[in-house]
Amino acid sequence: MLKKLSIFMLIGMLMVFIAACGGGGGSSKTANEGGGEEPAKSGDGGKSEYKIQIGYVTTDTDDDPYHISAALFKKYAEEMTDGQVQIELFPNGQLGQEREMVEGMQLGTVDGGVITNAYLSGFAKSALVFDLPFLFADYEQAHKAADGVVGNAIIKELESQGVVGLGWTEGGFRVMMNNVRGIKVPSDAEGIKFRSLENPMYLGMFKNIGANPTPMAWGEVFTSVQQGTVDGLEAPVAVLYQARYHEITKYLSITNHTYSPLLIAVSKEVWDGLPEDIQGKLKEAAAKTSVEQRQKSKELTESLLSKFEEAGVEVNQISNVEDFREKVKSVYEDFRGEIGDDLMKAVGL
Repeated sequence: MLKKLSIFMLIGMLMVFIAACGGGGGSSKTANEGGGEEPAKSGDGGKSEYKIQIGYVTTDTDDDPYHISAALFKKYAEEMTDGQVQIELFPNGQLGQEREMVEGMQLGTVDGGVITNAYLSGFAKSALVFDLPFLFADYEQAHKAADGVVGNAIIKELESQGVVGLGWTEGGFRVMMNNVRGIKVPSDAEGIKFRSLENPMYLGMFKNIGANPTPMAWGEVFTSVQQGTVDGLEAPVAVLYQARYHEITKYLSITNHTYSPLLIAVSKEVWDGLPEDIQGKLKEAAAKTSVEQRQKSKELTESLLSKFEEAGVEVNQISNVEDFREKVKSVYEDFRGEIGDDLMKAVGL
């Protein structure tokens, strides 16, 4: 009798356990109808279905071109997908330096990032176009190249490397600062010791206009300018101001010698996991970001130039970009083979 009672009790316990696991008759499936796993939820009540982490190496300040790009993309991506996509921002190199982020996108270990062209050229030779010195006379020409044949060629080449480019924003034109003299014509650069990127195009540019380039890590430059080890450097206006070069440097010349576009990019692995309608909306968000960020970048540059002048820095424009172009012709020819005739012709070379 006791044995039978024990058996009935055991059966009863098993039935209760099975019912509990079944959630009272409701489904506890985490798979969709096709048998695959459902997208991870964001924790906001189940509204966001896709999370994308976007990294960049600079700070999350309102006057930083990378942050402006990332913040605007987040805003428009989330709005245009009605919250289905959640963009998480990781500034200050939290996801790695730029080369590391691109490599991570290739491997699928990094979702995405805002990447400057100078590093993209290590993965797509077509990106070398934007490193060519004195290539563009103004922003209109630069935007036309980024949004047209050149930008599309870079994006196509990157996609074959596992990185999907969504749209171009900008870091802006690079300019020259030094403590010797303002640079208006090529001969003004003669003998000036400039810190340079360790990049054949930059080294060739400086040598061809008569300057003395000195490759140097960014972290060493401020002290080197301060102590006179080098006379000056080149970088975008916003970078120079944030790094306080207006405190130790006398002349700022709007040489606009190189244009630095920024690419909003994601891993192809992440991209391929998104539905087509979401992909389309993210591209629309990137296009909207591009227009607004470029306008903000222009306004920021203009306001910062005024701040340089207020700090006592002498600001000047170059006289004629064609004079500088003539001096660096050999640099164009040195890289024609790597870039290709079609793209060189597309930018008028």
